[in-house]
Amino acid sequence: MTAPAWPVVTCTACGATGPGRPRAGLCKRCYARAQHPVQPCQGCGQARRHLAAGLCARCYRLSRTRMILCPGCGQERPVYFGDRCERCKRRAAAPAGACAGCGKQVARLWAGRCRTCHARLYETTGGCRDCGDLTRLTSGLCKACRLFRWGHPAGLCPWCGRCQPIGAAGACRSCAAASRAAARARRQRKKKAAARLPLSPAERQLLETLTGYGQARGWSEETQRRTRRSLIAVLASGHDLGQPP
Repeated sequence: MTAPAWPVVTCTACGATGPGRPRAGLCKRCYARAQHPVQPCQGCGQARRHLAAGLCARCYRLSRTRMILCPGCGQERPVYFGDRCERCKRRAAAPAGACAGCGKQVARLWAGRCRTCHARLYETTGGCRDCGDLTRLTSGLCKACRLFRWGHPAGLCPWCGRCQPIGAAGACRSCAAASRAAARARRQRKKKAAARLPLSPAERQLLETLTGYGQARGWSEETQRRTRRSLIAVLASGHDLGQPP
């Protein structure tokens, strides 16, 4: 049984011509807005469109949310309308067929496309909202930040002061990455500074002798580099060791 078609009216609010309510003189969109006026929400206190029970759509959905064992996937997930989680509802509504983007036959179509083409449809290029990297974005976030948000709870980052997902390092992903990069730069500067220590002619002759000794015996480049570094460290700290026993 099909629902009756809405009659075509000229909306008195927006002036558009389309399906609507002739008695009220409004189109479908303006009629829905008139039924849900903007007023302060009793849940969050913000001025939003009223949905039901004095709450906005977000607070009303949260008031109906309950943690139950989903019969579709068998996991304990939040459910607010119906008896299944939203992921199982979307999967049940996705039909099988050929993707409109790549033409591949898939088990589930999302808006007529496979999962890969559907994700590319909403991708943009720009700066990530969390880390600031210039890359491909979905909903304003790069793939790494989206995965980081799913696995870490939100909190106040002590380094940048933003409300971001906090990782194991006690900071957001951007600040933790910046800290690791700064630590790597410090280690590299220390390594370069250790190689440029002032050495006497006798000590330089010893390094050259060690290099020739390793090359004559087929040492690898990595082994020679580590051996030279160890010898430089010993020569540089010899004055701190004191007199030999």
